[in-house]
Amino acid sequence: VRRQCVLIKRLPLEPAMCYVDRDLCTSCRMCLRVGCPAIFFVDGKSMIDRNQCVGCTVCLQVCPFDAIKKE
Repeated sequence: VRRQCVLIKRLPLEPAMCYVDRDLCTSCRMCLRVGCPAIFFVDGKSMIDRNQCVGCTVCLQVCPFDAIKKE
């Protein structure tokens, strides 16, 4: 499955909106590999579109540098 967050939306989880700490982001693109439509790349760093984020935290879990944080 390319977009795991779509599957997680169906689980009874408390959503947790996330953001990228641009100082910690190393541009490894692991979060982009998740395939989430809310994550995009700007000026060499990942960003999360709050309007598209469902709060699944998959991106937070895959970031090896802890650059993605819960709000």
